[in-house]
Amino acid sequence: MYDLDGDGMITKHELLTVLMMIVGKQISKDQLVSIVERTMVEADKDKNDCITFDEYFKISENSDTEVKMSLRY
Repeated sequence: MYDLDGDGMITKHELLTVLMMIVGKQISKDQLVSIVERTMVEADKDKNDCITFDEYFKISENSDTEVKMSLRY
C-alpha cells in the first residue's frame, strides 16, 4: 500500500505521499513530516532510509500502528 514504486521498500517520500492522500488537508504537511520522521526512526532498523517489508511487518506486529501514526506520540 505504501510502496508506490513497487521496489519492495517504503521511502520517506512514499510514506509522506500516502499520508497526504489519506488525510488531505486535515493535518499540516509539517505535522505529517514529523509523523514520517518518527515512523522511520522506529521502523528503519538497518538505517538505510527505507522501510523493508520485514521492518514494516515487525513494526506493525509489535506496536499499535494507530498510536505510531498519531500526532500525540
